[in-house]
Amino acid sequence: MMLPKEYQGLQIKREDAARWSFLCPFHDDHNPSLTVNKTGPYAGNFRCWGCGAKGSPATFARKMGETPSTPLPPANFKKTLPEIPEITPEQIARLFVQYQQYPDKRVYHKLGEKLGINPAILHRFYVGFDGKAYTFPMFGLGGEIVGIRFRTIDGRKYALKGGRNGLFVPCCVFNPGYPLIVTEGESDALAAFQMGFQVIGRPGTGQCKETVAGWMTEHGFTKAVLIADNDPAGQAGAKDLAKYLAFEKGFEIRMIQPPKQYKDFRDWFIAGAKRFEVLDRMEDAQYHIGMDIVKGIKKTKITIGGTANNDNV
Repeated sequence: MMLPKEYQGLQIKREDAARWSFLCPFHDDHNPSLTVNKTGPYAGNFRCWGCGAKGSPATFARKMGETPSTPLPPANFKKTLPEIPEITPEQIARLFVQYQQYPDKRVYHKLGEKLGINPAILHRFYVGFDGKAYTFPMFGLGGEIVGIRFRTIDGRKYALKGGRNGLFVPCCVFNPGYPLIVTEGESDALAAFQMGFQVIGRPGTGQCKETVAGWMTEHGFTKAVLIADNDPAGQAGAKDLAKYLAFEKGFEIRMIQPPKQYKDFRDWFIAGAKRFEVLDRMEDAQYHIGMDIVKGIKKTKITIGGTANNDNV
């Protein structure tokens, strides 16, 4: 399909057969978080994976203060995600407590079986349940809950409107003397924690770079290992975060990814990955950086796993 007129004032940042990607105009977006579907029953609809804005082209136009030019969807149109009302930070905190107190604890065993995660690990990440979806709180630098990610029983994800993105942080004592792993998404963070690693998770590729840097500084970490998903977006997002942490913030960063047959870290974990295998990949990630990432740097601090090369760029 052609790009609907409502979006034509935006600059296309990425494009593939399924969608266009743009910088979201509804929040301070530094990576293309807003996508528009090209195909399927929701072709033309937009969604921001950062702030949660979503809807039809007409909805986009109205949010931008413009008059819609694309017809509204048919009456039998069904939304893929539930509408979430506007919410204040105080309400977020109250909802967090409410979701934690869901009485039927069997729901956590159901999620644990689906994800391949021990239900005890879910509680370490403060996972709750609202009766329809599992809730994953996201934390800011001060330890406050700044947003909530929802995951329905059938795997659909959405964020609480009115909140903002933060980090998935487990309840544990962090030690800067041991490796810190940074994952993309909550399920990879759960898997890494169950394997015995110190871990924090980002809500998605390209998200919370400044929060990760601030959290590492607050907790005394000078090094981290980024685990990238085995897809182009995951690889690009991890490299972008690595560049930011190493060259703008001065951290020593290594980047690894699971073996190519696994789409992400949790997929590798479920297949039987061992802790020593992950440690071996971390050890093999030499301190170097490829020419495709940055040029003209004499002393590098980014590490890409699996390529042993200490040459200066």
